[in-house]
Amino acid sequence: MIKVLHVASFIGNIGDNASHLGLYGLLKRLLPLHQITQLEMRKFYQQYSKPDKLYFNQRFIEMANSYDLVIIGGGGFLDYWHKNSQSGTTLDIDPDLLQYIKTPTLISSMGAMALQQVPEGNIAKARRFFTALQANPNIRVAVRNDGSVNSIQRDIGPEYLEGHNRDSGPWLFLSAN
Repeated sequence: MIKVLHVASFIGNIGDNASHLGLYGLLKRLLPLHQITQLEMRKFYQQYSKPDKLYFNQRFIEMANSYDLVIIGGGGFLDYWHKNSQSGTTLDIDPDLLQYIKTPTLISSMGAMALQQVPEGNIAKARRFFTALQANPNIRVAVRNDGSVNSIQRDIGPEYLEGHNRDSGPWLFLSAN
């Protein structure tokens, strides 16, 4: 039995829900014997304050490494306008922790846009985060076709779209979501 951890918005909009249904259909065909554990992304949000709040920290890394596959997304979780985020994005994780992810991880159907004013320093944070993602051969990122590629190219840098420093195939690519 392949254990899959899926971090996403499960109480989100209809587009997120459609993305999950499509993903689960694909997983059913590719991995017929799998079990999915869902973690609600909203519990990771900075403003979430209930007792079951979650964090992208060392404990999360340890949990992720106890699974066979980790999927994060879909959603606009690579939007880089989030104030006080260590990465500049909704995925508020210290980029230095990413090197400890050993489980194959797909950050899938991601939006990456500046939908609000980008705080000073967030572009540098996002670049550091994207560089750390690229450095881990266990992580792949798929952005959605909502203008995210143009935003990354314009604001973060085109090298994050070219598989820069990646011998094992594309790192960041356009998804059909």
